[in-house]
Amino acid sequence: MLLKDKVAIITGGAGQNGLGFSTARLMAAQGARIVILDLERAEPAGAAARLGVQHLGLVADVTDKASCEAAAAAVLKQFGRIDILVNNAGITQPAKLLEITGKDYDRILDVSLRGTLYMS
Repeated sequence: MLLKDKVAIITGGAGQNGLGFSTARLMAAQGARIVILDLERAEPAGAAARLGVQHLGLVADVTDKASCEAAAAAVLKQFGRIDILVNNAGITQPAKLLEITGKDYDRILDVSLRGTLYMS
């Protein structure tokens, strides 16, 4: 139980086949209370429930600072602390490298970089 009583937030962790959910499962198995943050369509509450009743799933958009702050406040209210943050949220584009537009690239950077900044 390496993480007994630790509170871990994992962004972008609701996808059952994703790295974030796998990380959540491993951390939960080591005693952590997990908070999965993800977009509404990913159903973070359902993902957290699959880990057990002591875990929490919250809707949050890591590209929106107010959303990140609200999520952190909700975690502090529920658990009183945050010990671990896994900035896992990220996106890719189905386009070939030479077909990626500036707008596509900005969306990738917003999630991967701005999201990491805002959650941290």
